[in-house]
Amino acid sequence: MRVLVFDTNAFVQDLGLEGHAFQLLLLHLNVVTDLVAFPIVVLQETSNKYEEFLRKVVSDAKKASERFERLTGTALEPPDPRIVVESISQYRAKLMSKFGGLAEAFPYPSIDHESVVQRAILRRRPFQDSGAGYRDTIIWESILEIADKPDIDSIIFITNNSKDFLAEDRLAPDLIEDLRERGHPDSLIRTYGTVKALVDAEILPSIEQFSEVATLIEERNIPGIDFDAWLQDALFDCVPAADAARAIAGIAPGDADTELSEIYEIKEFKVEHGYPLPNDEHYLIVSVFAGVGVNVCASWVQYGDSLAVTELFDCEGTGQPAPYACVYAGEVIWITLSLVVHSLVPFTWSVEIISVESTGSESET
Repeated sequence: MRVLVFDTNAFVQDLGLEGHAFQLLLLHLNVVTDLVAFPIVVLQETSNKYEEFLRKVVSDAKKASERFERLTGTALEPPDPRIVVESISQYRAKLMSKFGGLAEAFPYPSIDHESVVQRAILRRRPFQDSGAGYRDTIIWESILEIADKPDIDSIIFITNNSKDFLAEDRLAPDLIEDLRERGHPDSLIRTYGTVKALVDAEILPSIEQFSEVATLIEERNIPGIDFDAWLQDALFDCVPAADAARAIAGIAPGDADTELSEIYEIKEFKVEHGYPLPNDEHYLIVSVFAGVGVNVCASWVQYGDSLAVTELFDCEGTGQPAPYACVYAGEVIWITLSLVVHSLVPFTWSVEIISVESTGSESET
């Protein structure tokens, strides 16, 4: 039996499982697994993240409503608290239902407290040198108990928690030792940092097919659509300003305030891969060489703390902000995106950015 296990961080950026990577995984689950195993701690943490996120959305909506009423004198209807409570209570069941009959919740592992404490004292992974790692140890012990079940052929573990579980993109030596002590081969567990990484490695190669729709997109030949204008608008809506600033001027996220200014040119456009989806939809991986402009704003403190910010402001002749100033930076950069074409007529689609790169170095989103 093939088993798929998620760490909580696999869900945090896509709690509704609506992104392209999760949608592809759900469509082709049978390619990679026979069972989706949910350690109970992952279910609890993911549900808690959902509640935190939903309550923040409600709080932000309430503040926006109050601002709207102050500006217009008209009150907006706030979210119904009963819907919020109901959504939170139903989230865990809805999450598991996304995986159909393949999902199964696994209880807390049977490991005793003494063994966990001993592991913490020895700083055996997943415990860190700081002593943190109890939650991750519970997840790992759950995976070991799954591995001990009869007829387990392989386990895929999706986690980007490299500090606790991984060493150079594979299981940490302490965890491999745990497998060996239980009589399992090192190769029993494969790891991926993201759902997208799993999809790219094990699903897309088996379904690739360059369709007529992919050809039309590559030729920029969509009926009734000014394709370059559409693409510029789509990129403007979804390219992260911080990634563009890094690709254009080498400014690390947080070193300055950034805002996308414009997509001023489409120089090259290429469909790298095409994959058919149900209901005549198509999933495409696209590379775009586009002119992108950003506004970079910084205080005199940010100017002094970041060499890239200093160089940009000095190059533009602005010099040190006093106390805060903005400059424009533009360059042609590479953007890789995933494009789902829902229909050609009318042209309906969804876009997600995969990476933003300068001609010399890469900035992953």
